[in-house]
Amino acid sequence: MTPTEVIRDATGRPLSNEDGNPLVLKLRPALADAEIEAFAKQLPCPLPAEIRELLAYCAGFDEGPVDLVDFTGRDCSFEYPDALPHGHPIAGDGFGNFWVVDLSPSSTQWGPIYFACHDAPVILYQSPTLEHFLVELFRFSQPPYPRGTPKTGH
Repeated sequence: MTPTEVIRDATGRPLSNEDGNPLVLKLRPALADAEIEAFAKQLPCPLPAEIRELLAYCAGFDEGPVDLVDFTGRDCSFEYPDALPHGHPIAGDGFGNFWVVDLSPSSTQWGPIYFACHDAPVILYQSPTLEHFLVELFRFSQPPYPRGTPKTGH
């Protein structure tokens, strides 16, 4: 599955938070071709075709399993070049923690994804690819909830 297919699939089924309240994803507007090209020029590596497709579908979403998902990184204020020199934030939990893909000039896909926590300061490996990250993100929004489902935040 591509990231776009994962999101389309998630919008077609019921999602809820850990308290059982329904979640309705609000997709962020897609980027126009010129916006995708401008975004691609800011990256240290070529933009993979599946990410182009994703940005042409949506730039992220709100009101999902985490506070925000923004594939452009515009609404995520994260920078830690010593640990993630080309860190590109793609999601935030609303408490100052972010999920980040560290892109390098040789990157051919968006992965791995890291969770960068500010309190305690730690960076954890989260997922091997963006697709896997999204699948797991939505998995925690579908009953029955996996045992030990972490609540977002502190």
